[in-house]
Amino acid sequence: MGQWPGWLADWPGGFSLYFDMDPNVGYPTRFDQIYLTVPALFTRAIRTVKIPFEASDEWIEILPGYCVQVEEVTQDGEAFNYRINTRSDGPDSRPTNSLFRMANDFHNPPAMPKYMDMGPAFLDGENAHASQSGQTLSLSSSDGSDTEYVMSGKGSCLDCGEVTTIQFKFAVDPYIDYMFYQLNDIPVPTF
Repeated sequence: MGQWPGWLADWPGGFSLYFDMDPNVGYPTRFDQIYLTVPALFTRAIRTVKIPFEASDEWIEILPGYCVQVEEVTQDGEAFNYRINTRSDGPDSRPTNSLFRMANDFHNPPAMPKYMDMGPAFLDGENAHASQSGQTLSLSSSDGSDTEYVMSGKGSCLDCGEVTTIQFKFAVDPYIDYMFYQLNDIPVPTF
């Protein structure tokens, strides 16, 4: 009866139904039942690592084979800027942050990474989250074995104090599974 055109087609949460209509039968006013199978990304655990929001020459290993260095931070009242260098021992030790690229084809997914980067959060001394915007990412490889990239961006802490901490979160051993839904007695919109 229905066809799932790809779960990202109507992101962030809509979906479309396509079905054949007999021209000799009237347009339905209700669907008795709709069955959906939705691919979803799950994780076995969340790993959280906090480091100071301060510039340093030190490289900090936050995952096996994956290090960060906070090269630059500035704060002016509520506003802040940052530049974080990262390096890894190679693609197998670097967490992916490519959720949407991975999610494009759940029926033929690429090999899942050991860690998925859920993005940094910026916290004040009370662990209140600051908002961020304008994050950029640049990739480079020095000799093909180490993979390096730079995260930079800016944000503001309107409802919190001064940013003191960068919190990294990683999904550990992410995997794809399916959620099954049954919707009953669904009205069909009229045109």
